[in-house]
Amino acid sequence: MKTIQIAPYKQDCKIDGHKIVGTMGKRTFVFEIPEQYEIPAEIHDGLISNFCEAIALSSKHWQVERVLNDAWQIEGGKFYEQ
Repeated sequence: MKTIQIAPYKQDCKIDGHKIVGTMGKRTFVFEIPEQYEIPAEIHDGLISNFCEAIALSSKHWQVERVLNDAWQIEGGKFYEQ
């Protein structure tokens, strides 16, 4: 049986400033949180988990963006692939 990876693993993700960055093979996914929002260090692990889950559950880039903006109650977060 072959396993298909549908989202980055948590250990392949990091928070860099206001960006959550995750790699999966040769693909890099980024969610940019607007500068006006604070990102306390104690919630980094939860943000990364949500990021991976949103990618796994969504088939379109705009869906990931919508899920994360709604879940975190923020406006203007952007999701894209580098």
